[in-house]
Amino acid sequence: MSLFKFISLIGPTKKNELLTPNVTKLLRQTFCDDEFGVLSKNILDQALYSSMGYQLVQKRKHREYIIDSLTSEHLSSLGYESFDEAKEDLAPSAVKFVKKLGIEPHFLNKPPKETRKPSEDVHPEFGAQIKSRGYLHPYQKRIKDDLLRSFWSEPAINTRLCLMPTGAGKTTVALELCCDLMRGKSVQFSKKDRSPFKFLWIVEGDHLAEQSLQAMNDIWSLRGDQTASLKRFFSPFDDSSVSFKGSRENHTGVFGTFSLVTSRIDDPNLISFLSDIDLLIVDEAHSSKAETYLNVISTFQRHNTRGQLLGLTATPYRSDDSEEGKLKDLFQRQWMITNSESETVNSPIQWLVKKGYLSRLNIHQINEERSSIGAFEYYKSLHASILDVCSNVIGRKENLIIFAESKAHAISLSLFLKNKNIENGLIIGDTPIQERGQILEDLKNAASSGMHVVVNHHILSKGLDVPGLNCIMILGETSNPALALQIIGRAMRGKHNGGNESNTVYLTRDNYQFLRDTVKLESIIQKR
Repeated sequence: MSLFKFISLIGPTKKNELLTPNVTKLLRQTFCDDEFGVLSKNILDQALYSSMGYQLVQKRKHREYIIDSLTSEHLSSLGYESFDEAKEDLAPSAVKFVKKLGIEPHFLNKPPKETRKPSEDVHPEFGAQIKSRGYLHPYQKRIKDDLLRSFWSEPAINTRLCLMPTGAGKTTVALELCCDLMRGKSVQFSKKDRSPFKFLWIVEGDHLAEQSLQAMNDIWSLRGDQTASLKRFFSPFDDSSVSFKGSRENHTGVFGTFSLVTSRIDDPNLISFLSDIDLLIVDEAHSSKAETYLNVISTFQRHNTRGQLLGLTATPYRSDDSEEGKLKDLFQRQWMITNSESETVNSPIQWLVKKGYLSRLNIHQINEERSSIGAFEYYKSLHASILDVCSNVIGRKENLIIFAESKAHAISLSLFLKNKNIENGLIIGDTPIQERGQILEDLKNAASSGMHVVVNHHILSKGLDVPGLNCIMILGETSNPALALQIIGRAMRGKHNGGNESNTVYLTRDNYQFLRDTVKLESIIQKR
């Protein structure tokens, strides 16, 4: 018997409780004729199945809800004389629960076995078969070389900031810089009068930390000149005694997250490592609250008088942005994109678009201002507009990622589109990692998979790499210019970076007005 059929047995009160008031409110605004309408049983069942299917199987209390909803006949057919007996036998084990009830086994969705190790030693080898990502673009090499010269020739400068727009490759530039600094330190280390190079790389999330570590592994395998130890300090690798144990012989790079580093800022192992490193890299600092990176940086500077600090951030779009101002005040000098004559580029996004590194954007408004109509009418109108957009995207054989207002809105919108025959993937916080990967793989291969649309809420705003992505839609409030540009950056991979010459961004009217006023949106719009 399918999980969906078992969900249908759960009472409406419990279904509404499981979905939460926020979800049921948006479902009513989406599917009912008025805001006081009663949701149909089928819509509630679909909503539970799409948003909580895994939880209903994997959480014991949720398994008990399903057992309590069984009919007496079904209970008897399973060999139980009472609900208590069934719960005592089935509730403790998700595996037994699934097998006994005949639920689809994929809802067990056991996480893949962790094969990564807390530390990886990278050994550059002569003749090794290495998959290279290629070298830097000319503008990236210029900024990297300028930074490198400053590190070697300007010892009085120990705080530097690299400003590059989202999608311009600041992480790649910094990794190549680390590689050059490590190779330079190897020369000094060979004299036996210096220690190997050590650095700490801090970024916003686990996925980005792993992505940066793997990129460093690739680069050092190709260009390194001795063994380097790359270490993880993010979930589930939170043992500081392992992550911050350096080597007397190997260069050492630790890749961590703001959340874990700040929560362990007084850890003796972390303090000891901070006091001994050559370089602290703060990646995507603009996406963190000022107190977060300020705490990390001040601790580093308090314990290490010789170490260098490199901040990486997207180009600021407002001179009066208080968060950006706090960040910039920490650094003695800033490095920005230059042209072939080594002149600073005044409009980096326009310049990168013109050169084909970033995609030109077609911007479309899809609805009226929220304030002009009531909430019920607003969502009716908004969802009708979204349906038209999705139909057109599919008709053009393109793909689209929708950034919904909230988790509740993502659930409601995904269900609305499915009921209008728009196949789509839903990615929310509860979506297992494996399923997220499969959904994004289907989106990349929309022509064969039939999935041209993915709905999410900020889960995909950072670090997303979907080659050939054509369109994004931003529905949530964009009160943070940096975050808004990060999201827009998902659709700005240009033809020289494996993307498209032009892409499309769909915005609500409110978002369009905000971005137009705060980030000079017209500078990245395709001139029509």
